[in-house]
Amino acid sequence: MRLVRLSVGEPIAVVAAADYADTVKLLLIAAKERSALSLVPLLAERLMMSIMALDLAGGVTRPLALLPVPSAPTVIAERGLDFTVALARLAAKQLRARGRAVLVSRALRQTRRPADQAGLGMVARRDNLVGAFKVSTHRANGELAEGCLIVVDDIVTTGATLTEAIRSLQAVGLRPLGAATVAATRRRGPGGGSKALPH
Repeated sequence: MRLVRLSVGEPIAVVAAADYADTVKLLLIAAKERSALSLVPLLAERLMMSIMALDLAGGVTRPLALLPVPSAPTVIAERGLDFTVALARLAAKQLRARGRAVLVSRALRQTRRPADQAGLGMVARRDNLVGAFKVSTHRANGELAEGCLIVVDDIVTTGATLTEAIRSLQAVGLRPLGAATVAATRRRGPGGGSKALPH
């Protein structure tokens, strides 16, 4: 387990089940880019572990509401599924089997498709995503009103995507417990890096 801290007006914890390296990296690339969909349940189990770590740390008893970071419609069409939503739904199913009340909400929506993030630095990624997400106010006042919110994604790299998603929630008065991902890219340099959590 790895912990990444984001600052989105206040400190936000992001828990990743593994580093984005070696086998985990290969599995994610295969599942996302090569249509190895049989790997999705295995990766969802990793995501479930991250969600459980956040849930235990938060000490909450309210039902969990998982909010997948949305993908562009064209990407969904190319892959044949919304990868992050699929991960979230399977992780939720696994959590329910362990007795945890949880739902998956698609309250987060893209307002526009950002440019490809590959090759962009931290500042460029952040600027590329400004205003990219919005929250369905109908869902925010309904299914999210009583839940403990956790934003979910497959990978956290610079944190720009999660930061913008969380900012869009805060803009409508919602405060997520944190974010959970399958993996995190190790950041190098001063102030960078994530830290390992005890197993």
